[in-house]
Amino acid sequence: MKKKFGLLLAGCLALGVICHPSETVQATNFAGKEDEYTEKCKNTTSLSRSDLNVCSEFSDYLKEKNESIKSSIADTQGQLDTTMSDLAAVQTQLETTNQQIASVQNELEVLQGSIAQLNTDIQDKETKLADRLYIMQSYVNGGQLINVILSAGSFDELLNRMQSVEELTSYDKELITGLANDKKELEEKEVAVQESYDSLFVLQTQQTELENALSEQADSYQSTLDEQTAVMNNYNVEIGAIDESLTENEKRILAEEERQKEEERLKQEQEQQQQASSSNNGSSSSGGSGSSSSGNGGSSSSGGSGSSGGSSSSSTPNYSGHSGIVQAALSKNGCRYVYGGTGPNVFDCSGLAQWSYRQAGIAIPRTVTLQYYACTLVSSPQPGDLVFFNTTGHLTHVGIYIGNNQFIHAGSSSTGVYIASLSNSYWASRIEGYGHFD
Repeated sequence: MKKKFGLLLAGCLALGVICHPSETVQATNFAGKEDEYTEKCKNTTSLSRSDLNVCSEFSDYLKEKNESIKSSIADTQGQLDTTMSDLAAVQTQLETTNQQIASVQNELEVLQGSIAQLNTDIQDKETKLADRLYIMQSYVNGGQLINVILSAGSFDELLNRMQSVEELTSYDKELITGLANDKKELEEKEVAVQESYDSLFVLQTQQTELENALSEQADSYQSTLDEQTAVMNNYNVEIGAIDESLTENEKRILAEEERQKEEERLKQEQEQQQQASSSNNGSSSSGGSGSSSSGNGGSSSSGGSGSSGGSSSSSTPNYSGHSGIVQAALSKNGCRYVYGGTGPNVFDCSGLAQWSYRQAGIAIPRTVTLQYYACTLVSSPQPGDLVFFNTTGHLTHVGIYIGNNQFIHAGSSSTGVYIASLSNSYWASRIEGYGHFD
């Protein structure tokens, strides 16, 4: 997927190259190294503050390219829609042309059938006429025509007989001529219909070629659209992963910065306590001597010495290590819950955790979220580790594990600081994880 993403980016983008992440990064510097920066910026555990700045710019770079791809997709989709519309119109025209060709072809077949029938009729009439002429010629050549004339009962009958023969022959000729004219008319119509058919066939060929060209063009646009969509989807996935990494690293860095501030504050507090302890542990002393006198036969003396000295010291419980964290937390069992409370007598959940760790000399951030991102997550808690809870869809609560599947926490204003069991279904179903601090 990463390789494919890089190839797709290389195919769609033509930008510059970034060489040093610490330099001021311009959008044109990332081209050609998308895979490298994607891999780097998806790391959720080791980005520095300067890395975050570079990766934030890289995310903006990808988002800009993604918008460009979206614009290209819209253009390609528009071209595809237009082509599909043209293709539908051509297919409709082609369907009409095919119907016209079928109709003309049917008409042509009817004409050709009629012409064939006329040819048959003409041939039949010509045969019959030829037979009559042959018979008449036989009468003439064989003298039988004389018999026809002589056998006539009267001159009128003779004329009628001669006229009948002539009329019959003339009728046959006229009939044949009429059939020939019909045939010629049909043949002329056949030529016209054939020309119409040929024109429609040419139109059909052109429309079919246009249909194929538009279909290929539509396939090409669809292929381009699929590739562009794949690039956009890869952008969305990578951008999402990078933005998530930026969020996680930002939280982690803030937590570490908060931890360092708390550690420095704790160090200063300890130094101040040591200085105060040194000034209170001083010592003082005082002493005196008397006088002597002598008189007539006596003397008296008095002397005395005295000293006084004192020292005072205040002692606080010595909490050390993770067992000390537990002891410190247990010492506050029953204290009131106050939102934002950080001790020594009122607490909220993260305030109790921070105060208890501070007593053991360990600095941790103030809030639940920062504590979560600053700690080392572990699968099995040990006494003194933190227990994080997700009660509303995100991190909302923290307690201190004290062993035996129990933890102590500042629950709410109605419960204060108290010990609860992780076996309780409410807490068991909302555990987000366990965190360890050294």
